[in-house]
Amino acid sequence: MRIMSVVPRTDPSLACWVRMESIASSLEAMGHSIDFFHYGAASHDRWFENTKTTGAHEYVVAPRPVIPFKHLRAISKGTWNLVYANMQTAAVHSCLTRLARVPLVVDLHGDVVAEFWIQTQLKPRSTGGIVGYSKWKAIDMISRCAATRLVCVSRRMMSILEAQGIQKSRMIYVPNGVDLDFFRPSPSSLRENLRGKFGISDALVFGYLGGSARWQGVENFVRASLASKEENLAFLTVGASTDARTRGRLRMLPGVPRLEIPDYYSVCDILVLPRPKHVATEVASPTKFAEYAAMGKPILTTDVGDPAEFVRKYSCGIVVKNDSPEELLEGMSQMASKTESELDAMGKRSRILAEEEFDWKRIGGSLDAALTRLV
Repeated sequence: MRIMSVVPRTDPSLACWVRMESIASSLEAMGHSIDFFHYGAASHDRWFENTKTTGAHEYVVAPRPVIPFKHLRAISKGTWNLVYANMQTAAVHSCLTRLARVPLVVDLHGDVVAEFWIQTQLKPRSTGGIVGYSKWKAIDMISRCAATRLVCVSRRMMSILEAQGIQKSRMIYVPNGVDLDFFRPSPSSLRENLRGKFGISDALVFGYLGGSARWQGVENFVRASLASKEENLAFLTVGASTDARTRGRLRMLPGVPRLEIPDYYSVCDILVLPRPKHVATEVASPTKFAEYAAMGKPILTTDVGDPAEFVRKYSCGIVVKNDSPEELLEGMSQMASKTESELDAMGKRSRILAEEEFDWKRIGGSLDAALTRLV
């Protein structure tokens, strides 16, 4: 099958790009051909400056209202069997796909309306709130109406969409997966070298790796870390700070190249997912959660979405009620009271979770079967 993968202008360093590339690679491994079409407006998308067709990537620059018609022209001239729209904005760009009698599959990375509210913190009745809500609601509705199938990143997303009237037969479950060969427990020598470098060799280390967007909840993890009175605990964040900082027993590091991420995971004894409870986080499938599990580490998570259910199912960590510093501290205290053998067993069950639920090879096979039935 020849597939056109539509990509809105986005930052290749973000987790959403990892998902796009991983899905494309999985489908290529199944024998499909993938052509990327990157759409953006020249007025403010500098990423498209001086770009041109390169291999399987084509860059289309046009005013946003014109992009759907450029897309229709491209799809009508080609021999694509299916269009795969990555995120709702890509779905809007490719909404005329079905006029060419080609199936359109829309990958819902998350709830764009809920993400707008949690990120901007605007009041619903403010001008910005009304305009922003109207924009993202329209984008979301166009995506749903145009799609032949909707790809959902979580079970919770599927249940919410079904409650909103979307037929289950129109949905495909594709969580954010992980490369199990790349993300795996690291050698103890590497771990000890890095812990010595950070001055936390003898501590039980709680770690968070990821960005600082509001829906990540890292602010409260930092607050909990600074409030901790336990002398035998240390804390590490990677990616949530713009520069390296030390605050008591907390080490805050800027982002690192993706190839080095497993090394920093290895420094930690327990990995923390401190997300706040919100519609945006309930339906999400955090890339870091799959990576946490693949690294074979115990997981401390808030009671939010699929991750909390997986931690309970596999008994691979502790679920706390919410993201308040007090709850996170209580969870850390419970973890610290575990024996080394108990933590080791949790870590092994985390790896089993990754192997059974988040292996990109398995996920790719399921997606391949679902897409093949459409053509």
